[in-house]
Amino acid sequence: MESPPPDIDTHPFRFDSIISTPLSKTHVQIEDLRCAEALQSVKAEQRITAPTLDSIVCPILEIPVEITLEIFVHHINGLSVAHHDLPGPLVNLATAKSAGPLFLSHVCRAWRSISIYTPSFWCCVHAPSSQKKPSDWRKLLECWLPRAGNCPLYLDLAGKADPRQTALLFPAIAPYSSRWRSFTCTLQTPSSFSIDSLEGHIPLLRELSVCEGARNDEIAAVGDVSAFRDAPELRQLELQYFPPSRILIPWRQLTHLTLYGQRVCHGIDVLYQTPNLEELSVDLYRCLKSLILYLRPRPVTLNCVHKLLIPNSLGWAMDYLPYITLPNLITLNFRSESYVVGDAEALVALIVRSQCVVETVTINCHYNSALLALLGMSGIRQLILPRVTWEPTELAQLFTLIATDPTFLPHMRSLHLPHCRTVIPYIELTDMLSTRCHARDSMPRLNSFRLIRSRGAVDLMPDPTIAARLNTLMKEGLDIRIKRLSKIKSWSEDSDDSD
Repeated sequence: MESPPPDIDTHPFRFDSIISTPLSKTHVQIEDLRCAEALQSVKAEQRITAPTLDSIVCPILEIPVEITLEIFVHHINGLSVAHHDLPGPLVNLATAKSAGPLFLSHVCRAWRSISIYTPSFWCCVHAPSSQKKPSDWRKLLECWLPRAGNCPLYLDLAGKADPRQTALLFPAIAPYSSRWRSFTCTLQTPSSFSIDSLEGHIPLLRELSVCEGARNDEIAAVGDVSAFRDAPELRQLELQYFPPSRILIPWRQLTHLTLYGQRVCHGIDVLYQTPNLEELSVDLYRCLKSLILYLRPRPVTLNCVHKLLIPNSLGWAMDYLPYITLPNLITLNFRSESYVVGDAEALVALIVRSQCVVETVTINCHYNSALLALLGMSGIRQLILPRVTWEPTELAQLFTLIATDPTFLPHMRSLHLPHCRTVIPYIELTDMLSTRCHARDSMPRLNSFRLIRSRGAVDLMPDPTIAARLNTLMKEGLDIRIKRLSKIKSWSEDSDDSD
């Protein structure tokens, strides 16, 4: 008896699997294709929508690149006081990660592109003394300087007069010596690195500042540093405690010279070699009498000097004045923290000997010294008295003298008192302005008066009569600017502190 045929539903081999397995694979493939198409569709929509969303989340990205660049320029310029010869302020490497072009380049791709492709952001660098490993500054400079492109470089590596820092950073900056425009460093002789390899490779260098790390008064052999001997564009030189005898410089082509911490006799010797100087700043030490007798400084006449600065913080800067004559001196800036009658006499003797007419004078010293000096300079047109700390009675005496003595500062047209700390004698001030505003005889009329009060200075409020007189003088054409928070806005309101 034949056995019945097997039940398909109960047989272990299922025929529907032969059909369903390939079919399920096609379903999966269809779904994969649909997902891919959907993905492409979503990506296309994202490409269209993303810029709109970015502008909503970050509206600043909608600002034109030119305006963003201008904002960056203002940000970088606000980091420090810009030097008049630099295209921008020196960016401090110590704060580079929190402000400046490096910080801006880490915000987003758009800002990074603007920052990196603006070479002028990277050409002015200041490397202060670092508490970190010196290699950190070196690595940062190796990434920083290439971004300056072909722009001239302005480098300050002095860092608290530490010669080791200049030596450690030198390998990072040396490859760019052909683009150095300004260079500040600290050196010792003999040098611990091959700085003399720069000779002949600094064609653009215009401004050089050299500081000696450890002051040494011993006279060394001439020409210990020859790196800057061949610098055809060099015009400005500053030596801080670094003896001129230890460095070879094309002295004759210099137009600006600053000597700080030199002996008087050594400073005079340098002036023989700089006949084309236009601006001279000196702050010297006194020579021993025996050294002066041995070197015998000769008087020197500098016909091109029109500006003389005497900080006199070391106390002996006036000792060199008897040896120089400046026939074309126009601008004088003198500062002294002590009252020495001989200082004022030396200034007056210089002017009399030079037979020059000094028109702009800035004096920051004791009242008696200032008065003696001003009595001997009748040709002054602009007088600047910065950071005055005189007694109110002394300031009142000065105002009264200007108002009543026709031989005292007869040609003065402008009087500025920036950052004045003294309580202002408003009555004497107003009388002086009124007298000099109205020309008497052939005396020139006073054109402008500036007064910028120092922070923390305390003033008595001028009475309404004084305020009314000042307003009248302003209506008559006298330019009066007094920067001081006051309720009398008509004459004291002024936001310009450029003076």
